[in-house]
Amino acid sequence: CEFLLDYAIDEEEWGSKKKPYRYRWPDAVRDEVLARLLELNARRAQAEKLMGQVKTEGSGKGRKKPAGMRDMFEE
Repeated sequence: CEFLLDYAIDEEEWGSKKKPYRYRWPDAVRDEVLARLLELNARRAQAEKLMGQVKTEGSGKGRKKPAGMRDMFEE
């Protein structure tokens, strides 16, 4: 990890104010961690889907429209 400026600043205008540093992973490390997390998330989502734990669209309790009421976006 290293300290990096959060955004570019004008040194003359900034003066003696505290600079906006952030403690961050280098870009290559961050990209690798993100890729691994996305892969793990996809595998877990697939496993949940196979086990039937994921609710499919329309399986929840929804409010029904009163008879005769049109959808706002229907033509």
